[in-house]
Amino acid sequence: MTDFAEKHAWLSSAPESGFVRVCVVQRRDEAGVDTLRALTLNRHGAKELIESPADWWAAAGDVFGIRSSLFTAEERERLWRQCAAQHEAHAGGTGSEVVPSA
Repeated sequence: MTDFAEKHAWLSSAPESGFVRVCVVQRRDEAGVDTLRALTLNRHGAKELIESPADWWAAAGDVFGIRSSLFTAEERERLWRQCAAQHEAHAGGTGSEVVPSA
């Protein structure tokens, strides 16, 4: 594990790291991988743009088992704003494109 410590520290803390720049939730099962990257939900290759906080939290709960009740209203709002800003940065301000995979 010591061989990975330096890279792990960089990936989890460097401003240039994709793990720091974009909110990503992933899970793998026998059917494949589900990913929620900013506002883009990718369910086994089918990408969908999440357009509201309610839909984002529904996906977090239904697909990934992350209950919104674990967060305060302020934390939920802050996370939504961050994800929306990250999406806009990748979509070039159009808001209609899905965020590409890292």
